[in-house]
Amino acid sequence: MTSVAQTQSQLRTGPAGLIITIVLAAALSATVVFGGALAVFAVVGAVGFAVFVRYPILGLYVSTVLLLVGGASANLGVFNLDVPASLGKLAAAVAIPAWLVNTVLYRKPVVVTWEMVLLTAFMGWSLLGVVYAETYATQWGEWLRLANIAAYLVFTVHILNTRERIHTYTVVLLACATLMSLYAIFQYVNPNLQVQGDAGLAAVGAGEEKAYIDSEGIESGAAVRVSGRTGHSNWLAFTLVLLLPLNVYWMSAAKSAGVRAFIGIAVLLEVAALVFTFTRMGALVGSIVVLFLMFKQLVRLTPERVAVLAIAAIVGWTLLPGAYKERVFSFADNPEMKSTEARLALQEFAWRYAQDDPFVGVGVSGFGLRFVHEDHWLAGHLRWLIEERNWEALYYGPHNLYLQLAAETGFPGLLLILGIVILLLFRLQRTQTALRGLEELDLARLAGVLQVSLIGFLLCGVFLHALHQKVWWMVIALAIALCYHQRQVIGERPRKPAQP
Repeated sequence: MTSVAQTQSQLRTGPAGLIITIVLAAALSATVVFGGALAVFAVVGAVGFAVFVRYPILGLYVSTVLLLVGGASANLGVFNLDVPASLGKLAAAVAIPAWLVNTVLYRKPVVVTWEMVLLTAFMGWSLLGVVYAETYATQWGEWLRLANIAAYLVFTVHILNTRERIHTYTVVLLACATLMSLYAIFQYVNPNLQVQGDAGLAAVGAGEEKAYIDSEGIESGAAVRVSGRTGHSNWLAFTLVLLLPLNVYWMSAAKSAGVRAFIGIAVLLEVAALVFTFTRMGALVGSIVVLFLMFKQLVRLTPERVAVLAIAAIVGWTLLPGAYKERVFSFADNPEMKSTEARLALQEFAWRYAQDDPFVGVGVSGFGLRFVHEDHWLAGHLRWLIEERNWEALYYGPHNLYLQLAAETGFPGLLLILGIVILLLFRLQRTQTALRGLEELDLARLAGVLQVSLIGFLLCGVFLHALHQKVWWMVIALAIALCYHQRQVIGERPRKPAQP
């Protein structure tokens, strides 16, 4: 069989090719000179496209890293479609078409799974809600952004077709989590990366990568809530809760003591960053994730480990900031803390919108655009944030993924997303069992921790409207790729005969 390396032989450049290269280079240079900043994006995209056509796997890794650690995106204001764009989105927008060209040129197989069928149905269904929305011109850009993330998922599933790539992609995700945690800790200790008061509200609305100093209702000192390149402390907590379980697989697959020591340090950094988000969701769901890891015997407790954990718990509790203990573990009725009341009000309106249009909803990202016109004190506050602090109603949500889906895509959209996750949980369980039978213990552990990560995602959905958050789409893509790839491996490798 002809290998990919033999198929993609190196091109030989003759005089004509050299002339064409010089002409193109001159044209691109002129474009940069006369076109300004956007032309630079175009040139970078063109070069990236050429490289990614040859090496699609490089396009996946580069776009993944930039999407996670690139920070909040800006807008390409010169276009009619207000589609958020950043370096990560540019990389993905280039890598995906490059992969399609590579697939066609080299006649590579197309992967189709039930999860991808359900995803396609969801994207089509959610488009109906946008088409029938009164503010469809504004919402169309957000649907397109969601479609790009869905395309990234399909792209990822196709590229992760070997165990080596699956392993490397997992390590890339965890390396990004470590980098984000390092930046979060730097935010916590550096006053220049912190904002508060009205300036803080404006920075949050503008998507600036600053830690927000939240002193509301806290007597033991302000909570410096870090964002770690995600735009908000809630999104950093969400990201870390989903990625932290994958360290269990990385630790088991590590071949040297040095790598295991590095992983241990990375986990400590990620836990510290999770603490510095000052979120109850992070503490609650993170604790449940740890319990699931032990329940599924992915983390085994020995007497020595129990003793170490007990000592770490005592030391950790001593070192916890007083503001964290007060904010996360204190449930005293404080009239100044209105966050719970506000979330319940948002969820009440989301449920009302879902009941008003249970078929297609108000369209993707339509919740905030409708809620801002309500006669409610919180809607009035949102209008003030929009007028005075440059917030966008488009990104305002009900702090609940399930109500977000029901309100914006109707109950069919909610069922389609739940169907993807639930189906994948069952597939991962079967994959884990099959891999254990083949004595592929490391990959079996990866299937197990991905289950735990998805359970963490479902729990986080109770607290956050996370439809557009890229990290859970990445975890879903990794899980689909693992199940699909291992189904091929199981078909190729004979099972051991049963013992008499």
